[in-house]
Amino acid sequence: MPSKLGAPHGWRGSEPVVYQGSEALKYCGYQELACSGVTAMGNSHYEAQNSEADSGPRLRFTLLAYDGDSNAKAGMKGLVASVHKQDAKSKALSIQSWADETDAYTTGDSSSAVMRVGTVVAYVAGVHVTKPADLQKFAKLQVERIKTAAGGKNPDA
Repeated sequence: MPSKLGAPHGWRGSEPVVYQGSEALKYCGYQELACSGVTAMGNSHYEAQNSEADSGPRLRFTLLAYDGDSNAKAGMKGLVASVHKQDAKSKALSIQSWADETDAYTTGDSSSAVMRVGTVVAYVAGVHVTKPADLQKFAKLQVERIKTAAGGKNPDA
């Protein structure tokens, strides 16, 4: 999960909240996500340092760890369907996240990406993040953190 320490220059972050095991399944179910095989789930937030509350750029990072590739693929498919259902006017964005799968889109003043890296599904939702390059920067940050952690290293080190 992105942490306070991992926030890029000009951004401030919150400490991540992480759920594991049955608690992750329960929390996942509250959000009506594809939860079969979820082993852990967490989220954190970033916001621009010089922004007014609720008016400046901010991002929410959500991660879902699954017990295998097939459940992660199904989880991503379900999350993408849920997100697109919430806003039928969303437009596809082309970004490079270096994930195994990526679905990115914009809805005017918001841009988001759902990505899968192995057995982890990441959702980066940005409000007042309208430039594809900005979304790509944070999507890439998330994917790099997942790959670093999967390699047994601390992404904040």
